[in-house]
Amino acid sequence: KIVDAIIYSERLSEDQYDVPPYVIELSLFEDLELPYISGRLVCMDDVGALDEMSLKGTETVYLKVETIEGEYSQTVGFEMEMKISSIIRRDKLTERVEGYTLNLISPIAFKDRGIKISKSFQGKLTSMITKIIQNYYKGTKVSWSYLENESAQEPSKVICPYLSPLEMCMWLLDRATTVRGVPNYLWQSIYEQRGVDKQTLRLGSLDHMMNGGFVWNEDMPLIYSEARAQDVALLSTMDQAFI
Repeated sequence: KIVDAIIYSERLSEDQYDVPPYVIELSLFEDLELPYISGRLVCMDDVGALDEMSLKGTETVYLKVETIEGEYSQTVGFEMEMKISSIIRRDKLTERVEGYTLNLISPIAFKDRGIKISKSFQGKLTSMITKIIQNYYKGTKVSWSYLENESAQEPSKVICPYLSPLEMCMWLLDRATTVRGVPNYLWQSIYEQRGVDKQTLRLGSLDHMMNGGFVWNEDMPLIYSEARAQDVALLSTMDQAFI
């Protein structure tokens, strides 16, 4: 259940628009190859609320999602803030109804587009990545819960060739491995975000993520495929929902 979906921005002054009644689809994507969350929000507006906002693509969307009370044996949910990076589509569905498809992106990725750095960093690769993120994104934390040890490479000095902070982190990450040569990853999860200025990125090595890291939904993985979806008919409502 989408409990809250509130659109606001400095441009709109103190006006906030509560849009859950208009939301017909919310898609959020976590990606091991990208250090940020992306998503799409599809709305159907029959009262002109979204038109009144005159969306420009810089607004913030506060989202709160949780299970319906009494429907499941445990509570699963999250709350986070995302930036509207663009309006993908705006369609006139009927004389009174308009459909909007909004592109969402994590605030850290939105801010990253406007920053370029050209300076040197020194130390272990994983420590450099952590330092860059904490220095350029106030309030952002880097979780090492999925990282058993620092990268195996010797400490070095690296000069950033006028890249954005996240681009620099990914450039360093391409060179970071464990002693066994297993790659490291930098990614963001919907379950650890606390606002625009209180975000968390995860830094982990693949072997520890698979074998030693804590996996909260190990018995109910968030996996989807057509073949998998056809096998859920005899499972509990909870397991069906997760699949």
